[in-house]
Amino acid sequence: METRDFLEKQIDQLGQMLTALFNKVLKRTEQGISIKDDEIIQTFQDELLIDLTKVSELNQDELIYFLINKRGYNFENLEKLAKVISLFSSKKYEPLLTDNTLRSLELSILDYLTANDKNFSLERQLRVDYLKKSNIDGL
Repeated sequence: METRDFLEKQIDQLGQMLTALFNKVLKRTEQGISIKDDEIIQTFQDELLIDLTKVSELNQDELIYFLINKRGYNFENLEKLAKVISLFSSKKYEPLLTDNTLRSLELSILDYLTANDKNFSLERQLRVDYLKKSNIDGL
């Protein structure tokens, strides 16, 4: 029982970190401060223990396995991570990582959630549709 409580607490803390990161990035965006790729990569490494250069090489199944089994993400935290990635992949930043790299990560996460989460999200579905259309249009 104590182990389960500890794991739930760890998952909740991860969700809080993702929310704080999302708010931090959003605040910088509103202030017109751009974020360079090295900052994006370092932030993911430091705060989320995710090496973007390595995870971008994983296929969807490997990515989801890594996030759920190695980093302890649940559906709610995967959704938050997709929103953080969405902010980083917006045109307001100076990408050296291709936008497609971040969008591909986001789309993999959202596709997994769409297929496996029992709760339907219109916002999620609209984002998936947008990302798929962007890939077709070559963005």
